[in-house]
Amino acid sequence: MSADDDVRTAMGHHQAGRLDRAESFYRKALRRVPDHADALHLFGVLEFGRGNYGEANRLISLAVRSLPAFAPAHMNLGNAQNASGDRGAAEASYRRAIAIDPALAGAHVNLAMLLNDRGQPVAAEASCRAALVAQPGLLEAHITLAIALRAQRRLPEADAEYRRAIALRPDRPGTLSDHGTLLGEMGRFNEALERHERAIGLAPDMAGLHGALGGTLALLCDLAGAERAFGRLLALAPLDLSGWLVRGGALSGLGRFEEAKACFDRVLGADAARAEAHWRLSLIDALSTEAETAARLTHHLADETVAPMGRVFAGFALAAAHEKSGDYDAAFTAADTANRLFRDLRAITGLRFDPDGFDADIDRVIAATPREIFTTTQAWGDPSELPVFIAGMPRSGTTLVDQILASHPQVHCAGGLGRIAQLNMALMEANRDKASLADWDAELAHRAAAEHVVGLAAMASGKARVVDRTPDNVLQLGLIAALFPHARVVLCTRDARDVCISNFFQLFIDGNLFGRDLAHCARRQRAVARLVAHWHDVLPLRMHAVAYETLIAEPEGEIRGLVEFLGLDWDPACLNFHRTERAITTPAMWQVRQR
Repeated sequence: MSADDDVRTAMGHHQAGRLDRAESFYRKALRRVPDHADALHLFGVLEFGRGNYGEANRLISLAVRSLPAFAPAHMNLGNAQNASGDRGAAEASYRRAIAIDPALAGAHVNLAMLLNDRGQPVAAEASCRAALVAQPGLLEAHITLAIALRAQRRLPEADAEYRRAIALRPDRPGTLSDHGTLLGEMGRFNEALERHERAIGLAPDMAGLHGALGGTLALLCDLAGAERAFGRLLALAPLDLSGWLVRGGALSGLGRFEEAKACFDRVLGADAARAEAHWRLSLIDALSTEAETAARLTHHLADETVAPMGRVFAGFALAAAHEKSGDYDAAFTAADTANRLFRDLRAITGLRFDPDGFDADIDRVIAATPREIFTTTQAWGDPSELPVFIAGMPRSGTTLVDQILASHPQVHCAGGLGRIAQLNMALMEANRDKASLADWDAELAHRAAAEHVVGLAAMASGKARVVDRTPDNVLQLGLIAALFPHARVVLCTRDARDVCISNFFQLFIDGNLFGRDLAHCARRQRAVARLVAHWHDVLPLRMHAVAYETLIAEPEGEIRGLVEFLGLDWDPACLNFHRTERAITTPAMWQVRQR
């Protein structure tokens, strides 16, 4: 037999899954011809399949010297380099394969996956679309495109790509689960849970599916359910450090701080450099202030080989550690570095705060909502007194007020629903040809308001008030006045300097883009204050202001005033709000449980 015959025999065994037999014939071919390109290439592919990435890299690197114009060899070399951690070399290999053969769809998809992992979703999208031109209907291209679109927060487009992928392979658990996660982010929770349940039904022992379900339950503020799901994840994969982190996060939100700390300590016991665990400890006031911790976080923050989000977590944890130790200058320096890193990371995905654009938006809202317009819209709304809205700047005390109201037996606090912004977008789209709010379709608006109240009533379980704690509802109070004329609005205020610095020092994984720059914080604070002054002047709504500083200094008087404003009888449980057991998903989860 010749070396070529050995390779053909090896390929037959390889394709049939008889890897040891295939290896013996690849080796036999290489003993005959040590630089046999096909033997080197395919033996490298075999080793890659076994997880021997270094050996795969070595073998395929030798092969491409003799196969410089063979695109699949460059693509497979890229796979081995990527798996070995050399992403720069992998990207170069994928691009070389594409330059040789632009129709090699697999190289486009693998490049897109790498770009997604490197936080470059716009470039990843372009690679996916090139793959779909080369090979329409390629499953992996649709899935990877969905991931790129989701990272750009183009959620409806990502939804469409997941649906295309599921139509191609309806029994793929990972795709169903990822689609469920996306649907949860879009607020379509019933569909999301159905996707997760289908995925778990197909592969109940796949640990990550339980983690994804837990993430969606957490978005629903069902932290107890989320914690159970994360528990199932860890029963299947007890060494999954990310699983311990998310379970600790759920326990933190439930106020079970000692159990949460044990989760984070377990992570650090396995990987002392895992900065996210330090950051999560800082949220429950359990971060170590030992010099060793600060030194480790300082090194992590400065190490440019660390993944960007790892450095961001390290920076915010370090800021918290220095603040706790009283070294405020060092705390500010760490927070500033972390904020710049996170701002740059978000900018790569097209997400950035535009202060001039925000000012212009506020100008448009003010111009579009003169006092007289609410005479025109007064017949639109639902007459229910069920809705209560807590609004204001983030970090102005909205979570504290929410916790106080949740302590009243006649109040259901639904968390940050975010549904009013969704209603606004839907109604604006339905009335896009109307120049003024006054010209909107009154019947459509009334129906939307009534449906929202029905949803609140289902949550309320017979209680008299349902609270939506979405700070940015301050931007939607004109629509709220039109749709819910008998609603009550609690406007939270706090010293502007404290609001700005609090946002600056707190990492919000999603949202609060303005908080990454103190100047942007100030611009947004000032614009919101201008809008609030307008609302006070024009809105017919019942509004009640709560100053954070007064609430802290004179809690009983302020809390009694709040309860009276809601039209409810006094209940002393409101003074013991720190004892109220409920899920809290904001960074204030620890503070609001302190007396």
